[in-house]
Amino acid sequence: MKINMQPELLDDIITESLKHISREVDKHELIVEEQNDIVVVNVDAKLIMQVIINIVDNAIKYTNKGSQIRLSTMESEDEIIIEISRFTLPKKEVKING
Repeated sequence: MKINMQPELLDDIITESLKHISREVDKHELIVEEQNDIVVVNVDAKLIMQVIINIVDNAIKYTNKGSQIRLSTMESEDEIIIEISRFTLPKKEVKING
């Protein structure tokens, strides 16, 4: 496989990735937190998109309906971080005092 590295806008990669995720996403709350700055990354956009699609689809598949799935980007001094997380708390694990 040939890797095609070239400058790409990170927002464009994320936006395009989210167009291809499972239709089941409507049963969850998808929160996308992007940076305000324009971020250009030197990557193979198709490969990065496939990674994002796979991880978000897995979060959809293995998270309770109605759960939050959060995709955020952060920039440090020498790297760009794309974080995909999910939050769910099954009722059976919640203890209510009262």
